[in-house]
Amino acid sequence: MNDTKAMQRCIELARLSVNQGDHPFGALITRNGELLSEGLNLVVTELNPTSHAETVAMRNACRSVDALNLEGTTLYTSCEPCWICSCAIRELRVERVVLAMTSPKGGGYSSPKYPILTDATIERYGPPPIVETGFLADLAQALWTEVGWPRPRH
Repeated sequence: MNDTKAMQRCIELARLSVNQGDHPFGALITRNGELLSEGLNLVVTELNPTSHAETVAMRNACRSVDALNLEGTTLYTSCEPCWICSCAIRELRVERVVLAMTSPKGGGYSSPKYPILTDATIERYGPPPIVETGFLADLAQALWTEVGWPRPRH
C-alpha cells in the first residue's frame, strides 16, 4: 500500500465514521507497505472520548503484532492527531506519521505550546516520528466541508 492509497483509505474511513454518527476522522497503520490496522472515529458510538481514529488504529495494530511496540510503522490520518493520540504515537514508537490536514484547533504537531510529535526533549517517550503534512489535504477538507465540520459545541 503506497502513501496515496493509504490516505485515500483514511478519508474513506472518515466518511464511514460520519455515516455511523461519529466525527470525520480515519486512520490506518502500515509496516513495510502492508496494512496492519485501520481505525474509525468511535467517540460518539462508543461514548468514549479516547476512541479517536488514531487510537483505535494503534490499539488494533498492537493486537495485530501482539506487542506494545510499533517501530517501523507509518500511521496515516485524515487530520492531525490530538495531544492524547500524539502521546500514544510516541509511546508506541511509531516511526512516521502522514497527515492530510493540520487541526484547526491545534494538535500534537501544529501546537506552538505542546508540539508532542516533534519535541525531541520529551524524554519519557520514544524519538519523534517523521511527520509529513498536507498529503491529499484537499480531499480531507472537501469531506469536512461536505459534512459541515467542525460543528459548534453545545
